[in-house]
Amino acid sequence: MPLVHRVVAPNPGPYTGPGTNTWIVDAGPVAVVIDPGPDDDEHLAAIDKRLGSTTVGVVLVNVTALYTPGHSADHLSFWLAGDRAVFTGDLVLGRGSSMVTYPEGDVADYLRSLDRLAAMGPRILFPGHWDPVPGAMAKLAEYRAHRLDREAQVLAEVGRGSGTGPELTRRVYGPDLGDELMAAAEMTLRAHLKKLVDDGAVHVHTVNGEEVFATSVS
Repeated sequence: MPLVHRVVAPNPGPYTGPGTNTWIVDAGPVAVVIDPGPDDDEHLAAIDKRLGSTTVGVVLVNVTALYTPGHSADHLSFWLAGDRAVFTGDLVLGRGSSMVTYPEGDVADYLRSLDRLAAMGPRILFPGHWDPVPGAMAKLAEYRAHRLDREAQVLAEVGRGSGTGPELTRRVYGPDLGDELMAAAEMTLRAHLKKLVDDGAVHVHTVNGEEVFATSVS
């Protein structure tokens, strides 16, 4: 079986944990590098050190690319069939939850991507951030439940009374979030609202130039 090594890019942040993972799949005479990370001299040197004299192959051997949109429209995961392992990028993280934010993210696509991975029955996940996840199926179920719980929370709040995006964000997440987190929270909430509007559960209309969301047509 191929060996999997990790090199962590030194770019910690509020949404990236300790940094971005670069995964190196050692398949014998060649290696596959998954997500080379940021253009950082220290990180690139660490990758070169880990590779040593191993050649980086052009063809991905034992690795199948999976189209898994949701976090972004162009997101890919990679399936290592022999190990029943998935390199999940930003679809599933080693800790916390992945961001699905409007307009780049799409909650409906995200849920479908989680279901696609679950249908493959993976054993372990290698995420773009934080540590590997050995309980793959449980983590996928946890992520799916988290999204559906958030959707139910947003729908319930709109049902209690119509509101604009910023108003609903403060009502759902509370008024104590800082400005940076509040902006991210609103983009997450808007991604859920888009799905609810597409599903016909929430309606949107314009009042004084602002979008107002409600569970009934005004």
